[in-house]
Amino acid sequence: MSTQRRPLISLALAALVAVGAVGCSSPPPARLVAIEMIETLRGSTDDNGVEITDAQVECMLDVVQAMSEEEVELIAISEDQIVLDSFSAKLSACRGG
Repeated sequence: MSTQRRPLISLALAALVAVGAVGCSSPPPARLVAIEMIETLRGSTDDNGVEITDAQVECMLDVVQAMSEEEVELIAISEDQIVLDSFSAKLSACRGG
């Protein structure tokens, strides 16, 4: 994966992981947070000024939608870098990376 693409994908990943860190309060569902963060990428550009297309955003949304709620929740609470990198790689694949 290109290091220029990593910050944008990491934004969605960081938000998802933050849901798991909220603790006792009632956080929104991890899937909803992931979807909302991916939606924020719509119309943005990466560090190289390359636009993130609607098709790429839709692909990332499809990745999250294809996962079970349990899978998304496990990623949100995971401290395992391999799990986090795997999710990030799935999203990055939508950008051809």
